[in-house]
Amino acid sequence: MIEKIMYHEGKIEKHDRGYLASYLCQDKTGQWQAQTDLGPRMVATIEEAMAAIDRANAERDYANRVLDTDGEGIAPGVLADLLISDGYIGESGRDWHTPTTRETERAIEKAMVIENKTRDEIIAIISQPGRGVRWCESPNFYYDHSYGLIGRKRTATPPEMVRCTCGHTVPRTQVMQASTGTACPDCYDDMSD
Repeated sequence: MIEKIMYHEGKIEKHDRGYLASYLCQDKTGQWQAQTDLGPRMVATIEEAMAAIDRANAERDYANRVLDTDGEGIAPGVLADLLISDGYIGESGRDWHTPTTRETERAIEKAMVIENKTRDEIIAIISQPGRGVRWCESPNFYYDHSYGLIGRKRTATPPEMVRCTCGHTVPRTQVMQASTGTACPDCYDDMSD
């Protein structure tokens, strides 16, 4: 008979041969249980199993913490706007995705080495729209000498709007010069002689 003991967001199973420790964590498949750093190996004492759960919880909490720089940290909106690439340039260009907190932390640490900047300087750069830093060499670095990048998405600037002689307001790039003044694309034929 297997006895189950709940301990600090974890579960310890007492078997005839020893103790098996696991902690509660939702993985990508939706399962709510994961092994500790002991893996499937059983330990002799319950204290060893408890220590493994404590280590697993500490690692999970470290991975899920909010990135913090002297109490300021990265604003949640900025964290959601970050994009990361491993530097590989395929047929359709670079592959960008939104990084997890753990990926962001790892990229910041590696960027500090590559860019020779402090953590605060790296965070200040990637917090600005359209800016980024190198954080790793691409998988094909030997051939293409490119780097993986992490940065914030660019924000589109709204176009400058102008009022035409025809009375419509359109982006400046769409204004057309007609013989009777300026016109939008819809009115150009009517205003030309």
